[in-house]
Amino acid sequence: MGIGTAPLQPHHDSQPSLLDAWMAVSARVTEYVGWTPEEIEIDGDKSLLAAALLEDRLCVISDGSYKLGLGAAAVQLLPRKGGTERIIVRCQTPGLPDDQSAHRSESIGLLAGIMVVDWLLDQWTNKNRFELYQKQIH
Repeated sequence: MGIGTAPLQPHHDSQPSLLDAWMAVSARVTEYVGWTPEEIEIDGDKSLLAAALLEDRLCVISDGSYKLGLGAAAVQLLPRKGGTERIIVRCQTPGLPDDQSAHRSESIGLLAGIMVVDWLLDQWTNKNRFELYQKQIH
């Protein structure tokens, strides 16, 4: 945060929170169409995570595993330079047992991380996208 700037604020009037977005997408998933992570846990101040994302300091760390026809992945989103804030995502890898592999589990973890980053961006930057665009063309 620079001198004279207001703290980063979410845009609740135009976009849902990260958890609201996750629940809305999850509600549209059927047995055969779609997928979302099973669990999302937020520890600490989301505005600090959003600031880290906008300043290119947010790390997305994923680990997938596979055993006996089952796959799973866990993801953490945390600031690169310290801080205790983090988002933890846990998910089961979709698909039949014959479809499972370690690579598929690793990939689903990366997809989960990308989904959460997108939801975080939507919550914290939606109103500023037009303003940023206007500044770029002038």
